[in-house]
Amino acid sequence: MEISHAISDSVLTLAGLFVFFNSLKKLPSTPRLLWCAFIVSITIASFCGAIRFWGYSPMRTVSEVFQHFAGTAGAICLVFAAYLLIIQKKMARPAALSVIGVGSLLFLGIQISNHLALVQIISIIAISLVLIIGIWGLIKGKTVESSWLILGVIAIVMATFSKSIATHFSLDAVDTYHYLLTISILCFGKAASYGLVPDAPAAL
Repeated sequence: MEISHAISDSVLTLAGLFVFFNSLKKLPSTPRLLWCAFIVSITIASFCGAIRFWGYSPMRTVSEVFQHFAGTAGAICLVFAAYLLIIQKKMARPAALSVIGVGSLLFLGIQISNHLALVQIISIIAISLVLIIGIWGLIKGKTVESSWLILGVIAIVMATFSKSIATHFSLDAVDTYHYLLTISILCFGKAASYGLVPDAPAAL
């Protein structure tokens, strides 16, 4: 049992649930699917991780699977969700399902082939694209939602350097990662709350 890790993972889980019920659940179904692919998969991963740290070690594998899903299919969906947020247009439901489907196939391919290094590469590319979209949104005058997107990216990038940050401030690296990811999820959730309205014009 690793209590501090269990607590920080539980905090991340609660943040994910808060974002879902406070922001994502209120969105139209199509953008909600895209946001959920990323945020809910992280929430499930953190929930399983918390159970693991509370003492049930077999949940580690389940947690890692959902982490990989978040880093592949979820990350791809986050890019599309951020893009639709800025342009304020709807994506046709079949198109959104296709994005999720392609991302899921990519996830399965990586899991089966065990080329897990690709998860990090895809995540880096996706987060970089979200940052670009956020900057583009600032240029377009979408100041509030773009700012939340950029803050979410900054927090998640800092989470990837949690070991260095933790060492510098004499903190636990795992807990630092969890808390920074919590901040990122809350920022993305806040961005999502500015999502498109049901009668927005269609994009795809």
